[in-house]
Amino acid sequence: MNRQPTRNLIPFDEVINLARLKGVNFGKGDPYNRLRYYIKSGLLPKATRKSFNGLPPSGALPIEAVDQLVEI
Repeated sequence: MNRQPTRNLIPFDEVINLARLKGVNFGKGDPYNRLRYYIKSGLLPKATRKSFNGLPPSGALPIEAVDQLVEI
């Protein structure tokens, strides 16, 4: 089984909050859908499912995705 090593992953909620603090405007739509669009377009890396603090798994991106959103 070829698994990628766990990087510094953060949940979608935190990606959105950090990006907004850095001045990213997600427009009128849902920020989750905007992230999904950027991932599908290849502008952001593929999301990974990860469990945070014992909660059910949710989508997670590397911390570098916030800087990529600022660039976009």
